[in-house]
Amino acid sequence: MSAKQRWEIRAAVARRVGRYRRITAESGTATTVVSLDLFEPNNFWIEFWLYCLQDFEKLGAWPEGFMRRVSAYAQSTQQLTVDLAYPGVAADWPDNGDIFELYPSYLPVPELNDLLDEAIEAASAYWLKPVWDESTVSFSLNTHSYSLPSDVKNLRAVYVRSGSSYGWNRYNGWKVEGQPGAYVLKTTGEISGDAALSYEASLDWSTDPATDASYLNVVSSPATNEHAYEQWARAFMVEYCIEKIHEKLMNEGDKQKANRHWNLMRFAKTKMDEIAQWHAQPRLSATVTKPLWAEHGDDLRGRAYSTALRK
Repeated sequence: MSAKQRWEIRAAVARRVGRYRRITAESGTATTVVSLDLFEPNNFWIEFWLYCLQDFEKLGAWPEGFMRRVSAYAQSTQQLTVDLAYPGVAADWPDNGDIFELYPSYLPVPELNDLLDEAIEAASAYWLKPVWDESTVSFSLNTHSYSLPSDVKNLRAVYVRSGSSYGWNRYNGWKVEGQPGAYVLKTTGEISGDAALSYEASLDWSTDPATDASYLNVVSSPATNEHAYEQWARAFMVEYCIEKIHEKLMNEGDKQKANRHWNLMRFAKTKMDEIAQWHAQPRLSATVTKPLWAEHGDDLRGRAYSTALRK
């Protein structure tokens, strides 16, 4: 399976909680979009959000990224009419080949994107992306304190070498102090040379700022073929979003609908917990939140039970 982009994860959420459609425009104006993909009865799409996912002629050009509310829909002409005209001139308006998405009125795209960012933070408790860093730290004689990258969550190992023509050797005389986002690497003994850090960081998107085409960064992502951890991290994120959406709808609807949303919310929470329990990424190192001297062996199993992790 191929790795998934942000819009695909967002669409997976929308399909689970309401009606979602991805359509290709046949033609359009400042206030209308015609698509041969539409077949539903008159007025079916009224109040839905119409979001332009991709401009056919030029990536990032108008109307890409614009969201409008559907005010009318005619089955006979397969035409959607929006409540607010698209800006610019005719060349900027919807036309043949542009790709649009239809979302329920309670799922505006910006809110879904924010919810996905929340889901990434939650998923990072179970899945982290590996990082190899040769540029942040350089060991110097008489220096025993070095700032670590702000995104460090778990420091797996520290390596040192005498120069670029030499191989890396594991260095074990270190500990970590400080607070999240401002950790400091403390060393013992006199050492100098190039340093490399092997650590794990929170999941994030492959681009900053994130776009609809961004991939979820986990293990080898973005890549042509997804990693198993990406699959489960993504599934966790979808269930997280579904739980939060039903929680919101539960508090906004009548009692009968509230009971239904409560049941769906609990189901999503149960699925999310099961995914985290059975498919979480194994932790192979001591957490940097422990200001203790780490004892690292060469084998992964030994490292998983380091002194710092046990305490």
